[in-house]
Amino acid sequence: MLVTCAHCGKTSEKPTGDVNRADRAGAPKYCDRVCAGLARRNDRTAAERKAIKADYDRARRERLADQIKAAKAAHHKRTYDPEKAKALRLATAAQIAAYKVAYMADPENRRAKHEYDIARAAGSYGEWADAWRLLLELEREIVRLVPDRYERAKGRRGHYWMNRRQRGELRT
Repeated sequence: MLVTCAHCGKTSEKPTGDVNRADRAGAPKYCDRVCAGLARRNDRTAAERKAIKADYDRARRERLADQIKAAKAAHHKRTYDPEKAKALRLATAAQIAAYKVAYMADPENRRAKHEYDIARAAGSYGEWADAWRLLLELEREIVRLVPDRYERAKGRRGHYWMNRRQRGELRT
């Protein structure tokens, strides 16, 4: 049977059964598979297709939330093995610990972590963060210059108050 392609417009010979089936379904008739594939294409970008799919998925999850949750619970009940899960948790914890040790062995990472920790601690001082950082640097410099703890306490007259407290002179 002769049909006119719905995509390219050329005439081609097709089996009568195929043409009748397409007529019953209300489907267009094409000369070959290439034209059928080209006719189904749409001119959407990858981003548009992803957005359409995301909208569809979101709506489907809302519509079938109860069924999806029940199916997931049933699957978990069927497949969960507590011993396997425990072994996986232990292995994962060991991997994380080994990664942290290796990560912190790198001097560059240690320096970056130190800076991050200081910035995070300074954040709790608000507008006084810069003053806190300067105080921290000053204390470090004092420790570097006077490494002996007793000598530093003497400089603050801390030993005087400690001795008076031990003698009982500061009791009220």
